Amino acid sequence: MTTTNIPTTEDNAPPMPDRLLTPAEVAEYLGVPEKTLAQWRSDRHGPLPLRIGRYVRYRLCDIQTWVDEQATAARRWMAS
Repeated sequence: MTTTNIPTTEDNAPPMPDRLLTPAEVAEYLGVPEKTLAQWRSDRHGPLPLRIGRYVRYRLCDIQTWVDEQATAARRWMAS
C-alpha cells in the first residue's frame, strides 16, 4: 500500500481542515477498501460525502468527526 501524505500548511502545522480528499485518500486514511466507502455512501453510513460536480469528495474535518463518533460509540459499547 502506498502512503498518502495529507498536505499540511507551512512549518508542519496540522492538516488543513477544509482540504477535500478523494475516496482513494479517505480509504487509505481509514484503512478500508474504496468499495467499502462506496457501500457506506449507498447505505448512508460512514463519513459525510460531498458531491462536487460529478466527483465525490470528503472534508478532512468530517472524516475526523466521524472517527471521533465511532470512538465514542465504541466506548459506550465497551462500558455496557
